[in-house]
Amino acid sequence: MDIFHTKITVETELDINLYQLKLLKDSTPGFVFDIIDLYGQQNVEYLVVMENALKRSEFEKARKIAHTMKSSFVMIGCNVLKSFAIEIELLCEAENPNRNELLERFKDFDVLVKNSIHLLKKTAKSENLL
Repeated sequence: MDIFHTKITVETELDINLYQLKLLKDSTPGFVFDIIDLYGQQNVEYLVVMENALKRSEFEKARKIAHTMKSSFVMIGCNVLKSFAIEIELLCEAENPNRNELLERFKDFDVLVKNSIHLLKKTAKSENLL
């Protein structure tokens, strides 16, 4: 059951737009660093909880985590991850969610989220936000 015409996989290129963080750069020294650090820590924790929820077929819990993570993807301007989170939400909301399919999709999501942490740091450095 593919929700989107283009399947998002680990080969999908991530695009990060730090416009929102650029607006906040001068507000507080170290703020951007703190936001990036929090993004990484929080999303890694969410991934662990989501995976455990999916393994236990706790689809509503997994859906809520994907929904929560979506806002952090919006903050870093990563539409690929936002779309992926929406896909997971929709798959969890299905009448009879397919646990194995969700766990397979989660594997790609997990890799992309972790890749986004490294890309976010690299992009922030290259744009002199750190």
